[in-house]
Amino acid sequence: MAARLLERNDHVGHPGNALLHLNVVSDELLHAMPFSPLGETDVRFECWCSRLGVVSALATLPRGEVESLTSAGEVLEIRCDYCTTEYHVAPAELRGLLDES
Repeated sequence: MAARLLERNDHVGHPGNALLHLNVVSDELLHAMPFSPLGETDVRFECWCSRLGVVSALATLPRGEVESLTSAGEVLEIRCDYCTTEYHVAPAELRGLLDES
């Protein structure tokens, strides 16, 4: 497949351009297999992380671990691995997770 893509690059211009064309990639991935495209969508970078999601994840920790985090008295710094957004959670907010609701 890689060799066929490199051969097709000669016809497209810049070597990286062929990899960006949906028709070229789908033709190569499904080489010799019949297929019908169902539609096209734009590809974009998007992360669904949020402060609520971070606090909700912390709420799933065992009670002892949350107590340990609050006793340290330090603000937690949590970074999303996907988009690198940083979230800061204060000990008072963590203590709120320990309250019965």
